Amino acid sequence: MPTVTPGLGMGSGAGQVRSRDLEGRGGDAFLSVLAVDGTVTEMRSRLLGQAREQGMKAPAAKEALNMHYQDSGPDPGSSWWHFNTARGVFNDVASIATNGSVGTKNRADAFLGTWSGEARIKSINNKTGTVTLKFHAYNTSDWQSATHAVPRSWNPRFADTYGAAVKEDFNWEEKRPVNECINTSDWLN
Repeated sequence: MPTVTPGLGMGSGAGQVRSRDLEGRGGDAFLSVLAVDGTVTEMRSRLLGQAREQGMKAPAAKEALNMHYQDSGPDPGSSWWHFNTARGVFNDVASIATNGSVGTKNRADAFLGTWSGEARIKSINNKTGTVTLKFHAYNTSDWQSATHAVPRSWNPRFADTYGAAVKEDFNWEEKRPVNECINTSDWLN
């Protein structure tokens, strides 16, 4: 299965992507959009809270914490499965076309669908008051994830053509002030 790394880009209409976000993530527009998704934002708040309160003794400094985004696509077990497939496709395409104004709110989530990852506290510099956070998100894209109609058992049929399963890995680090405002109240869990 081929592997791709960041660089998919989101075109010139990147919406809320600012130049400082691009610089902090290697200039990659796709990573800048993925990094502001709700799942990553909640994890960042949790890591910052642990770093501030527990330093390098925090659970996230010892072992990476799991994160997961669940696409709100169709449930094959439901009686509305085919309607939900069309609705899910519409939400994702509308999101990408409107910079997240319509449909799925984060364009990276619209493109990836359901994805998983880990995040951890890499280091804390007490002299500068900064913490370095390390993120890794991963996903496999194939016809099943795009349409919810083609079974994964068909993946070998597409191995050498359009629609081949592709494993995507996204890795980035962020250096932030330890005392940065945090968004959630459950960061010690």
